[in-house]
Amino acid sequence: MSNWEMFCDESYYNAWCVRNTEDKSFGSPTSFHMLTKQEAESLLEFLQSIEENKMSLSNTQTLAYILGWESGTVYQVAETLNVDVGEILDADVDKMRELSRLAQSIRGTKQFLQD
Repeated sequence: MSNWEMFCDESYYNAWCVRNTEDKSFGSPTSFHMLTKQEAESLLEFLQSIEENKMSLSNTQTLAYILGWESGTVYQVAETLNVDVGEILDADVDKMRELSRLAQSIRGTKQFLQD
């Protein structure tokens, strides 16, 4: 059984949410909002495959994925987020929450400008 769920979050401007069922707190670093159902389905499938294969992602890989990239270096991610490389490499849970929200914001802004 998967620890991930997907739903249309009416309280978040009808964005699609993918979240860990074990952490439903507001502002959780394991809660991701996407603009389209297709993006959410793709993320859900990806997270479930990681869970099934007991894989883990580095901070850089996590942030690159949130930005909508297939891959990226820590330097590219840091430049995009306008932070130091060390902030990504040494990020604890709270810092990753902050960086994840920043990455979601940047991705959302870019998608909005493209539409």
